[in-house]
Amino acid sequence: MTLMEAVVALVILALVAVGCLELTQGASNLEYSATQWSAAVSAAESRMAQVTSGAGGANETSLRVRTTVRADLERDADTQVTREPWRAGLDLISVSVPVADGKRYVLRRLVPAQIVRSASVVR
Repeated sequence: MTLMEAVVALVILALVAVGCLELTQGASNLEYSATQWSAAVSAAESRMAQVTSGAGGANETSLRVRTTVRADLERDADTQVTREPWRAGLDLISVSVPVADGKRYVLRRLVPAQIVRSASVVR
């Protein structure tokens, strides 16, 4: 094998190694993003359950509350909970949880109006 063949083989090997490292970094970024979205979905579902069960205390106007997304992530997030009349006897509950990069996960659910109004009395 000549010196030129060895250099070409090393260049090809280096290109393959760089490609593998880029794929690994991309997979790591996707895994982190999926973890963030999963935590946001969990927090939104938890808050929605609190509001619709009567334990969360939703009132007639928009609320801003501090809530913990997940204990294992140890971070706080500003979660917005809103209630809007939708049609006769139904209210639209929206729970908005921030995710990385300024994005938000919004969970919406239609519930009977009396459930939410009775929840606002419980506080």
